[in-house]
Amino acid sequence: MKKLFKKIATVVAAVSMVAAMTTTAFAADDTYHVAGAEGLCGVNWDPSGNQMEKQADGTYAKEFKDIKAGDYEFKIATNGAWDNGEYNLEGDASSGGANAKVTVEKDGSTVLITFDGTKAAVKVTAPPADTPADKPADETPKTGDSTAVVAMVAVAAVAGALVVASRRQTANN
Repeated sequence: MKKLFKKIATVVAAVSMVAAMTTTAFAADDTYHVAGAEGLCGVNWDPSGNQMEKQADGTYAKEFKDIKAGDYEFKIATNGAWDNGEYNLEGDASSGGANAKVTVEKDGSTVLITFDGTKAAVKVTAPPADTPADKPADETPKTGDSTAVVAMVAVAAVAGALVVASRRQTANN
């Protein structure tokens, strides 16, 4: 009787594990999107744009570059739609919660928005002080790889040495 009970318990445990693994394997992860002001997001309040990327630590992130100075609002939308859940800096904003706000003080800033599954966070990084956003890029020619030039000089030196050696040989004969 004990052997039969052990076999049944083993089968039930195995079936339960397979069912749990199957459910987990086929469960789709939610996607999260940053929707907000066009000056920040590139499009105006589109819940299906600007999908956040899942990070190794399980959080989600979206970076916006070269943002002009100003005040912007945004929310995190779930699965590209407003009715699937939305979040702000305080957490769940699905029931008419306020938009998250971010102030960018300098043109050319980078805005990083992260989401931990319950609330958003925002970090603004201003451009370096010595390279304002309106300063043209450095146009000084860059030095390249000189390997080809060195090889050509070496070949020319060897050829010159061969010519000199050949003339000495001819002169000695």
